[in-house]
Amino acid sequence: MANAEEPAPPLERRSTSHSFAQTEAVEMSPRPRIAPIQRDKLLFLGGIMNVVLHSSFTTSPPLQSLLLYLYTLLFVLLLSWRFYTYRRDKYHLFMLDWCYWTNALLVLYIWVLPKHPDLFSLVHACASGPLLIAAVVWRNSVVFHDVDKMTSCFLHLSPACVVYVLRHGEGHASDFWYTEHVPCDPQVLACAHIDEGWGGALWLRTFVFPLAYWVAWCLLYALLINLAPCTAHWREDRGYQTSYRWIASQPGADLYPLVTIFGDTPWLKAVMFGLINFLYTVITLLPGVVAYKIEAANAILLGAAGLVTVWNGAGFYFHVFSKRYAKQIADEENAASAVGSTTMQVLQVEPAPLNEPTREE
Repeated sequence: MANAEEPAPPLERRSTSHSFAQTEAVEMSPRPRIAPIQRDKLLFLGGIMNVVLHSSFTTSPPLQSLLLYLYTLLFVLLLSWRFYTYRRDKYHLFMLDWCYWTNALLVLYIWVLPKHPDLFSLVHACASGPLLIAAVVWRNSVVFHDVDKMTSCFLHLSPACVVYVLRHGEGHASDFWYTEHVPCDPQVLACAHIDEGWGGALWLRTFVFPLAYWVAWCLLYALLINLAPCTAHWREDRGYQTSYRWIASQPGADLYPLVTIFGDTPWLKAVMFGLINFLYTVITLLPGVVAYKIEAANAILLGAAGLVTVWNGAGFYFHVFSKRYAKQIADEENAASAVGSTTMQVLQVEPAPLNEPTREE
């Protein structure tokens, strides 16, 4: 996980000499870099600004269209960084999980297909249901200086903010956009039925279609991970981690007892893993249906999930971070001192004999 150390800087040599001995001092100067505390202070500031901007753009109608730009920018930056770090550590197969696909689907809607109401209702149901509630289930934490934790919060919370302003923002989300978003066109009969009541059109587009999308993703995921020739080397190398491998091999994981309830047989664990995810999706899509219909329910669900992640972050800071961070900083400073601190090495070197001129006799 640690970055490779940079080559040591060139030596600066200072030498003095006298008739009997020569003293050579070797001095090593550290290369300028951002100190760990300064780095984390900058990340903390960035994390605070992320929360402030999301809150402002979500709740202020004149600024709601800016949320789409902010979301897109963070999507590119944070997921690029996550792919770089996860690929280095053989974790990048985690990025085939459903939450990443749903975020990509939201980007597709806001940039490519903004006038496709059926696509929006599907994304809204996923973002306001399973994706948002996953932030609570997986105990996401708002830890401002931790890029990885903030990226997880972004993946689960930010899409819910975006679909909220698109659905309930009264059109302000398109104020500074290149075109108008059409989350539900009143001229389309199916959309009119969605807005009017709780009939079949609503459940078809906010429950049945999203569930079908999840099943399609699940089958494609199983094909890529278990059967596709292009992933054969990932299957052979147990160092590569997936969500299933991680949960099924970690006795301390929350889902491990459920996944192994019928034994440790690989195919049984895989079936239980899929069944648990299916039941979770079915249950958590139900709040998404309500959130699509009722603005207050959508706002309460979004606010509650955000408060839980902040509470988790507070617990991390006070119970874990206060002890771990002091040790981390000490270790980094000790490592930096060992590589780049100023050292003096005094060598006593006997001077070479001088050639005296030949005396003529």
